[in-house]
Amino acid sequence: MSRAAQPVDRLESNGAKRAALARIGVAGAPVAKSGASPQVTPLALGADDVIPTGNEIVSFPAIRAADGAIPSFNVLSMRHRGLLEVSGGKETPALRPFVALNGNELVPAELRWELTAYWIPTATFVRDGIRVTYTYCAPPDERGAMIRVRVTNERADAAPVRLGMEAQWADLNRVQYAPVPLPGEKAVHPFDPKSDHAWFSYGGADNDAFAFTFLHPGATQVQVAPSEPGAVARRAVRDQMLEPGASAEAVFVIGIGVDRLSSQSAASTIEQRIRRGGSDSVVSD
Repeated sequence: MSRAAQPVDRLESNGAKRAALARIGVAGAPVAKSGASPQVTPLALGADDVIPTGNEIVSFPAIRAADGAIPSFNVLSMRHRGLLEVSGGKETPALRPFVALNGNELVPAELRWELTAYWIPTATFVRDGIRVTYTYCAPPDERGAMIRVRVTNERADAAPVRLGMEAQWADLNRVQYAPVPLPGEKAVHPFDPKSDHAWFSYGGADNDAFAFTFLHPGATQVQVAPSEPGAVARRAVRDQMLEPGASAEAVFVIGIGVDRLSSQSAASTIEQRIRRGGSDSVVSD
């Protein structure tokens, strides 16, 4: 079984997910030789399909093929003897990448999906002359994952674009055979537009039992109201004026920990890898 599929099986609950996994065919896939370019595999997915990816600690079990949003993500927890599921809520995903042009969000349409090295999903679509690419990578041995939003201006004139990510946390579930809600206090980092991160914690002040950090280097934090009672949310955006033919990217990192400090450390470790070699090196490694 592949690394991406391994933490997902316990959360499979419908035929659409199983169909997507079967279509991807990651189990038993050959591994590219060291030094060779990673294998890129196109995927034929329907609008209702989902794509999984992950590593030994964290997984995105059901990235939506229709728009690239992540309804929930899972964390392996020895303390809880199973998985912890971070859910965005009934109608809102936990993580949602987006791109806007002239202040208007580009609605994803006809996303073209590929797998790099059989486990790193990439979605591409073109709207109003802007090429948008979402890449989801959970590097092996890291306590976290990276989501990259990359845009290219294929228009004849300059384009003001906004690259962003919304994060919302409504529920924390313990998963062994089925999700069971965990009661407790959720907290979020005090809003600071100058900060490059926001932590989300569970367990109460000075008594965290779980936390994750939403790190967004180069992007500005924006306060956003959660879509349902009891949820906490943040948005991060990077504004860029793109000349014709130019490209830009924003990288958003999720770090996992047992408390706020350890989750920030996990996110910072991935960010340092990006700073040293660029986001492409994290994907190719």
